[in-house]
Amino acid sequence: MNRTALFLVSGLIATPALAQDFVDEPGPGIVIDGVSVKGHARVYDYRHWHSDNQPYPTQDPGDRHDTRGTAIGGDLIVESGSWRGFSGGLSLYTQQALVGYDNENSSLAAHVTHLGEAHLRHQSSLSRITVGRQLMDTPFANGDMYTMLPRSFQGISGALAFGDSGAIQQKKNSSPFEFSVLAPFADEPKQGGPEVKLYAARMTRYESRFDSDFSNENRYSSGLHQVNPQVPLATPGLFTAGIQYAQSLAAGELMARFWVYNFFDYANLQFVEAGYQAPAITGGVKPYVRLQYLHESDTGAGYAGKVHATYAGIKAGVKYKNADVAVVFEHAPRHVGTFRNGGLVHPYSDLSGVLYDDTLVTGLEDLGPGRAIGVQLDYSPSKSFTITTKYVHYVADYGTNGELYGYDGPAFFAGKGLDSGLVPGQSSHEWDLTATCHLGAVASALKGLTVSDDVGLRSGVGGRNTYAVNRVRLVYSY
Repeated sequence: MNRTALFLVSGLIATPALAQDFVDEPGPGIVIDGVSVKGHARVYDYRHWHSDNQPYPTQDPGDRHDTRGTAIGGDLIVESGSWRGFSGGLSLYTQQALVGYDNENSSLAAHVTHLGEAHLRHQSSLSRITVGRQLMDTPFANGDMYTMLPRSFQGISGALAFGDSGAIQQKKNSSPFEFSVLAPFADEPKQGGPEVKLYAARMTRYESRFDSDFSNENRYSSGLHQVNPQVPLATPGLFTAGIQYAQSLAAGELMARFWVYNFFDYANLQFVEAGYQAPAITGGVKPYVRLQYLHESDTGAGYAGKVHATYAGIKAGVKYKNADVAVVFEHAPRHVGTFRNGGLVHPYSDLSGVLYDDTLVTGLEDLGPGRAIGVQLDYSPSKSFTITTKYVHYVADYGTNGELYGYDGPAFFAGKGLDSGLVPGQSSHEWDLTATCHLGAVASALKGLTVSDDVGLRSGVGGRNTYAVNRVRLVYSY
């Protein structure tokens, strides 16, 4: 174990912290001469049974494709004080495999340390400009952190915020310049004028969740290069811009956002979402509805071939005190002759929860085209304990028996699981259950400690073996 990992683990007995969320929020940390230091120490264990619904008919039926990974690590976040609006920031992330297994889970098998952030920032009351290595939290370019390491980016970004910035805060004490992948309604809004946020970024390099170095590749370039050596590994990166609106009125809460992306030489994407949440009715119930739509086409050299994707979704539900119940639906029609006959190209995000049907290991963004319908329940019986469960039924117009991440089959679908071609109208379903407990509420000596367990079961796909996932996470925020 290297010195970085030892330092992060030492935080387990050294420093107080706040509670953890799915995207872990750091604790208050410490401040020395204007410099703040905070972060997390982590122990993760990930187990897969019949990974990606394997074995397939072309594989050894005796190989269950069970994998496991156990790792220790965390992150250290350092932010300088401000001088005439200028400040700097660094964040170091590390993941060190703790136990060796015969069949390693690749998500945690590697020894990885990377400098996720190293930036210079200027901030005023209305604007924030950041140059260098930084994290992003936009719908289709984000940290997407389900391992110990986030996806990080290198380039320049700018944000503007104006209006009633206190009207709807997405996270308590969050900066008015920060964006949220999920852009939720506020739990306790105050009525007032609109809150408007603008954002733009040009990123030239990124660091994946599994690497120690920044590169000018993306999620697709290596796989497509293997299929077609004429596709270069290097890409020019991305440009994105977005506007987000939120307001709380006597008649209810409103939200809307519009984002555009240019994934250079791959695809142009436009994404719009709008929602309304009614005031509390009988028993404190708040009905709500959200709608989303995206359109994507090829651009530049078109290394993913012709791209034409149109996804539409609806999420309708009710909030009641400490519970949220919703029905979700997503649809992506066929566009034959394009990338995956209407599939989505998303080089810098994956199953981040932006599309309403996303589950732990499945989503129309990787399965599509097709349709999905499901139900989701979020329940917090106390401030220290949260349960989320979600069930989604999928119908893929072109099934691949559970393998999603290759590009060597017809129309750039994954070919590994195919025995006699793509499967028309292949049905599958996934059930997820996540439980999170903030242990500090149980005993003050455990303040800052959070334990979470994510369980996912994906079945169907032509009767292939059930793909089971279990992710246990112990996090200390300091």
